[in-house]
Amino acid sequence: MARTTITALVTGIAALGMLSLVALADSGASASGTQWGDFDCSGSVSPVDSLKTLREDAGLGVTQEPGCWLPGAVVMVGGSPRVWGDVDCKNGINPVDSLWLLRFDAGLAAISEIPGSLTCPDIGSLFAVDTPVPTLTATVTASATATATATATATATATATATSTVTATPVQCSYGTPEFRNDTGAYVISRFGSSGGTEVATELVVESVSYCNLVYYAFDLRWIGGGYGAIGFQQWQASDRRVNFSVFGGAIRGEKPTGDCPLDAEGAIACGGQLDWVEGRQYRYRVRAGTTEGDARWWIAEVVDVSSGGVHRVGEILVPAAWGYLADWVSTWTELVYPARCSQESTEIAYDNATMIVGGAALTPVGADLSYHAVECPESDVDWLGGHAYRVTYGPGTVRDTPAGVLY
Repeated sequence: MARTTITALVTGIAALGMLSLVALADSGASASGTQWGDFDCSGSVSPVDSLKTLREDAGLGVTQEPGCWLPGAVVMVGGSPRVWGDVDCKNGINPVDSLWLLRFDAGLAAISEIPGSLTCPDIGSLFAVDTPVPTLTATVTASATATATATATATATATATATSTVTATPVQCSYGTPEFRNDTGAYVISRFGSSGGTEVATELVVESVSYCNLVYYAFDLRWIGGGYGAIGFQQWQASDRRVNFSVFGGAIRGEKPTGDCPLDAEGAIACGGQLDWVEGRQYRYRVRAGTTEGDARWWIAEVVDVSSGGVHRVGEILVPAAWGYLADWVSTWTELVYPARCSQESTEIAYDNATMIVGGAALTPVGADLSYHAVECPESDVDWLGGHAYRVTYGPGTVRDTPAGVLY
């Protein structure tokens, strides 16, 4: 739906009372019992919330009930950052959110029933927000101009006329001077002692991540006869989390539940999509051999939620059969993508239970080697936790007390 169409659709909706200014109050309110999707905190989810979502997307502004969040505010829900008004937890506030609200009003499928939205709250479900509600005070003058100051961790000032309402711009991430480079830091290579793997997997927990970070938690694998690939979680911004499976070196084509997988800018077939992974939850990356097609073989990538057993199919990629099966080692690495830097952003990831299936037998690593990039991300370190487990840390103040070499 074009933005001009949205503007025409929502302009002049008198029922929304767009000529008034509403003051937020009661800083620190818990908002316990709020319904997800109740955009204006009126007490219930209704088509009015859908219309207000369209107004916000069109840049027309909305009014909120006292004590409610401003559109676009980042709040912590169940330990995860969520954008207020982004009801499907994908790509910010947009017309798709409005459609979700109308579907809810019509009694259609909940978000949790749609692939890729496994951890977003269902519309209408009750939740408690972990962060305080910001305070907004407003004063209207005789000229119908109002100035409001919103205070959270920072203070912003906005001016509005009687034809619109006060809106707030979310705090933007600042990285200083942008540089077109990636920081990768630490690499852990796990060795299995035998090649010919038909399946490989590892478990991980993203223990913490800076909310502004552009980050990729990669699990790297290679085929005996050529070609290599990676599966991993990505975070593009606080409310935009994804998973990606890419194969380099001559993959033929790829498919995912929503369609074909494109050739990316690096020459890889990339099967990616939304997946709202959560910090502190244990997942398993898994890549396994599939069926053959002529002189080629499909390889399937999945993410398993260890606690629930749910499986998210990322996609499958067809590679030449001449590549054979998997080589005898895998690696993990973390990529902080432009413009994030290790000196400014922080994250911790724990890995364990790497396995490779060879000849029907499940192998565990016989050892692991640690290396660091010669230049990038000196603020990184790896700690062995015993067995096959290790934790990778990035960020300001990180002390590298584990030297490169044999990790275990």
